[in-house]
Amino acid sequence: MMAISSSDKLCKEICDALGLKHVRKLDLHMEGRRIVTCEAVFYPEKDGVKQIIPIFRKFELVPIGSPVEETNNEYDGAVDITCLGDESQQFKLKKE
Repeated sequence: MMAISSSDKLCKEICDALGLKHVRKLDLHMEGRRIVTCEAVFYPEKDGVKQIIPIFRKFELVPIGSPVEETNNEYDGAVDITCLGDESQQFKLKKE
């Protein structure tokens, strides 16, 4: 039995099957009687990154601890997201 490296054809076939391009790291976990999980780090294509900007424009970055006005109908709700280490920011989705 030989070990395979990330340059092996099998690795490319797995990435292709998952629809992943420009993969830097892929962790595929298959544990008995558990859900299969996959964590991928990849370089996004330029067209994909351009699509992020309109998505981000739907959110407003607000420091944690700022009151979320329940009576303000401009927002549909708030979601806490942990970013960059232990810093946490609150994102509010604007209604369109």
